[in-house]
Amino acid sequence: MSYKQLMVRSKNRMFIGGILLGASILAFPFANNSVKAANGYTIEETNIKNQVSILNPSYISSGVDKTILANEKAVIVETVGNKVTISAMARGGVTGDYTYEFIDNYNGKREILQKDSYLNEFTITAKRIGTHHITVRAKDMDGNIGSYSWKVNVVSDKADLGGKLTSNKKSNIRQNQNFTLTVNATGGHGDYTYEFSVLKNGKEKIIKPFSTTSTLNVKATETGDLTYYVTILDKEDQVVKIPLKVKVTNKGMDIVEKALEYVGNPYVYGGMDLYNGIDCSAFVLRIHEKFGISLPRTTYEQIYSGVSVSRENILPGDIILYDGHVGIYMGDNKMVHASNSRPYPAGGIKVTEGIDYRPILDIRRCW
Repeated sequence: MSYKQLMVRSKNRMFIGGILLGASILAFPFANNSVKAANGYTIEETNIKNQVSILNPSYISSGVDKTILANEKAVIVETVGNKVTISAMARGGVTGDYTYEFIDNYNGKREILQKDSYLNEFTITAKRIGTHHITVRAKDMDGNIGSYSWKVNVVSDKADLGGKLTSNKKSNIRQNQNFTLTVNATGGHGDYTYEFSVLKNGKEKIIKPFSTTSTLNVKATETGDLTYYVTILDKEDQVVKIPLKVKVTNKGMDIVEKALEYVGNPYVYGGMDLYNGIDCSAFVLRIHEKFGISLPRTTYEQIYSGVSVSRENILPGDIILYDGHVGIYMGDNKMVHASNSRPYPAGGIKVTEGIDYRPILDIRRCW
C-alpha cells in the first residue's frame, strides 16, 4: 500500500497519524475522527487546524534484519542489549522548523529519551524486560504535534532469574527466637535487589523493602505456620518471588503435640501409666514431666501451679481446671485429657471440642 492511500485530507493539508503498537493501532488522546486503511490500521485525524504529519517513521534494530516502517504489521521483539535507532521526518504544520521528542512508556512510567531536539533520530539500547511503547513526537514552532509509536517486547538472553531462600534454623523455630533468612540469587542480569515479606493468616506484610542486602534478621514473635517470601529484582526488571515455610512454636505447643501421642489409651482412676491406664491429673503431670516441669499429683494441688491466665490470654499448653478434673488446652476451643473409664472414644485419653462443657475454675500456665 502507498503512503498516498493512507493520507487523510484536512484543510488542504496532508498528514499521517496514529500509533502502531506491535500488530495494533491505538489513537492518541487528541484524535477524534478516524478512517480505516486497507490493512486494518486506523489513521486518526486530529482537531488541530494545521496538522503535523510524520512520514515514513522507521525502527531499525540490530536484532531485526530490516527497517520496520509505518503501516507494517510487525511484532517487535528485542533482546536486552540490542541497539535500536528510531527516526521520523515531519511535514505540514505552520512552520517548517520541527523539534522531535522520543519517549519510552514502560510499566506505567514515562521516560523522555530525547526532548525537543532538532535531531530527528535517536539510538537506544534495549533494556528492562517487558513491554515498552516507544513514541516519536514531532512539533512545529506553533506547537502542532504529530506522533507515531511502536509496541516493543524486550526479552532476556540470559538464564531465568531464580534463587533459594534459607533459614539458619533448620528445625522448628521457637517463639521469641532470633533467626536469619538468607537468599542466594541465580541467573538473570545481576545487580540484584531484594524485598522480604511474611504471610500469616492470609495477609502478606512487607518487612523489608527492596535493597541490596540479601539477609534478614527476624525475631519470631508469633507462633504458627508462617511463609516468608523474598522478591528478587535484577537490573533489567526481571522479577521472581521465592517462598520459605516456617513453623514457629513454643513449649506450650510442644506439650500439646506430646499429649496427642497418647490419644486412645485407657483411663484408669488413680493410674499413672500413659499406656496402660492413667487418670486426668496424672496425665497432665506425666506430660509436663517430659519437658522438665514438675507438677503435684492431684487437681486440688495443680490449681496452684504455675501462673493463672485469663480466658482471653489462654494459649495451647495451658491447663484447664474444673471441679475434680483437669485437661490440656490445645487451641481452637479444644482440650486433650484423660476423661473417664469408658472405652475410647467415649472415654480414655481423647480430644474434647468445647472447653466450657463444665464450669472452669481456673486456667494455669506451667511452662
